[in-house]
Amino acid sequence: MLPLPVWLAALRWKRLWPLAVGLAIVCAYGMEPLTLARYALVQILAALAVVRQRPLLLFALLVERAEARLWLGQDALFAFPALLALGLVGLTATRRNFLLFLGGLWLVQGWVDVRGLLAWMRPLPQPVPDAIAIPVLPWALALAALTLRPRVLVLTALLSVPLAAFLPIRQSLWVPRDLPRLETSVTTLPGWLLVSNNPEMVYEPGLLFEGDTPPGHGRLLISHINRASTARELVLEADQDVRVVKFAQARDNLWLDAGTLLQERFRPSERLGRRWTLPNLRLNGLLMLEVETDRPVHWRVWMGEPVPTLAKTGSQSAGVFPNPDQVLTADVTRACQIPLEGPWLLPGDYGAMRTFRLTVSQPTEVLWKARGGVLDGAPAGCARHLASWQPGQHELTLSLPANAFAPSALLLVPTSFSPLD
Repeated sequence: MLPLPVWLAALRWKRLWPLAVGLAIVCAYGMEPLTLARYALVQILAALAVVRQRPLLLFALLVERAEARLWLGQDALFAFPALLALGLVGLTATRRNFLLFLGGLWLVQGWVDVRGLLAWMRPLPQPVPDAIAIPVLPWALALAALTLRPRVLVLTALLSVPLAAFLPIRQSLWVPRDLPRLETSVTTLPGWLLVSNNPEMVYEPGLLFEGDTPPGHGRLLISHINRASTARELVLEADQDVRVVKFAQARDNLWLDAGTLLQERFRPSERLGRRWTLPNLRLNGLLMLEVETDRPVHWRVWMGEPVPTLAKTGSQSAGVFPNPDQVLTADVTRACQIPLEGPWLLPGDYGAMRTFRLTVSQPTEVLWKARGGVLDGAPAGCARHLASWQPGQHELTLSLPANAFAPSALLLVPTSFSPLD
């Protein structure tokens, strides 16, 4: 983002062109290839905007980079494909049409902030814990752009930076940094967890998982993505009827949101069954079941057809894992955090449940903080507000949504907390 204000100044003072180029080169040092490609695109668009005398395009790029800081170098406002459209429209359209284009994009971004949708369009996050971001207000920017007055847009953007830091516009909230760790008493619960997430991306029909689970209480998490050009069904099958006590499914939703939606739908559901199907699947397919069995059960998961057996790829999880759930107990007397980090039962501990039984001595805000990536729509350094607790004993159960990114931390911040404490 640093070279962009210099590019903007170069519209007026041409001698700043070499400084902007030099800064762009220096800031590119050490970037990963994908990050460097996105960064180079922004700098090329900025240089072309100077040549073509398009201050609005430069300004839009500057705001886009400020918003992208929330997503740690990702193209957060326009995503990568829409960033190409931004450059094309910005270099060719009239000022009126370009303002309408910006207004529409910021309306979409405001909707994204509220609903958490379209998150799949963003590239994977860069693992930079506790990043300092520059917040903006997309709703305010959208309304300002739709007035078709550039000066109103510029003034709104300048005002939105300090305002966005204090207004509860986003799902995520700015939270204290470097809170002390709270030591907890940990109890591991009996049971098992079956996870089928490898191969995550399924390009051809075949058997995705086959294995056995012991008698007793267990949970199944099935998460696969159909990457073929045609719709296919995702099937989970047991070799006998099993008693299901909780159930949820989610399908064809947008990347991060499918995992979150699955957890929101995970409700008690007394039934017997041996086969569960997601037909006509075109993208995400997720199933989560909690079951009780009195004998071993043989399970199979496939997409399209149960043959052939598809090879495992990458570091995604597949297998049966014993004792996945924990209960963490502690007394909370000050602002603190409970880090949720490895060693993992499986990467990210997807499907594993942590129940917190905490006694707080004063009114306390409870937040879930992303520490190394995106957590349920909240970028690293931010947190999602979970609850407001009064003094007393409280219980909370958390499980990282499929397609979110670990590690994370549970933050417990007294209402009276001050950074100077």
